[in-house]
Amino acid sequence: QEKVNEQFLALSAIAISARTPLEQTTDLYFRIARNAKELGISLQEAGQITESVAKALVASGISANEASGPLLQLGQALASGRFQGDELRSILEGLPPVAKALADQLGVPIGALKELGSQGKISAQDFINAMRDARDSIEQDFAKTVPTIGQALKQVQTAIG
Repeated sequence: QEKVNEQFLALSAIAISARTPLEQTTDLYFRIARNAKELGISLQEAGQITESVAKALVASGISANEASGPLLQLGQALASGRFQGDELRSILEGLPPVAKALADQLGVPIGALKELGSQGKISAQDFINAMRDARDSIEQDFAKTVPTIGQALKQVQTAIG
């Protein structure tokens, strides 16, 4: 129970920091954490990646509703270990900050990701490395945003909860 409480508090802190709904934040975290062992990351790093993805979405103006499908596909890509097919297509269309981070990590233009994906050359580890490398730039982009009224209300709801 103590571990569960610690994780809940950590996820609440991420949701408040990223100005995202707690439900969306925990869902994203569990999609990443479920594969942490295979990805060679700790649960703490899964939390850091969750925060980076959440902040990237907020900085790019993508709503929780718009991101729900692509985030589901992200979880499926992580589970399979490869970014290809429908999962990659959904991520490229619905999660532009993740697509940019992947392209930067692989040293290719975003348009080349489909081809690399069809060849099975984009791994879950590439995603992890991309999010590690993009962390500082995501933080800078996020710092330039102004909280919306809806985001501020979500922060208050999460803090009260």
